[in-house]
Amino acid sequence: MAVITAVSSATVRAIFQDMVVVCVKVKIAIFDEWKRTTRCTNNPQRSRNHTSMDHAQVIITEDGRSGSVTYEQGGKRISGWWEFAGGDAIAIVNMGGAAEWQRAHPWAVEHRPAIMRKVADEVIRQKATGCKAEIDEESGWITIRR
Repeated sequence: MAVITAVSSATVRAIFQDMVVVCVKVKIAIFDEWKRTTRCTNNPQRSRNHTSMDHAQVIITEDGRSGSVTYEQGGKRISGWWEFAGGDAIAIVNMGGAAEWQRAHPWAVEHRPAIMRKVADEVIRQKATGCKAEIDEESGWITIRR
């Protein structure tokens, strides 16, 4: 039978913080191993016509459990963010809603579906090989799933 003793709230906080750090490190290690060993089955069809989007790039940075996603094309850029998710969702990405694009990125509004697809494809290619993307164009959310 366990004996319960009084502990300070600082001790409880420290134990909880250690548990959170361990959980995050385990999830990152599992994600990295899964990412390293999984091969892509998602092969979106590409247009044969060359557009300026062919020269666009997607830059993904990491800062712990999250980071930034930047779409660059012709000297213009759209910035978003990503973070690890839970369950069968590996990560979520947000590139901003349609209303935000109309205000901040009017040059890109007409091509929003293609840009969102490009970002999703690049996230998968660069960071989550073998996953699939669910795109909500109106809200700007991209969910990367196994």
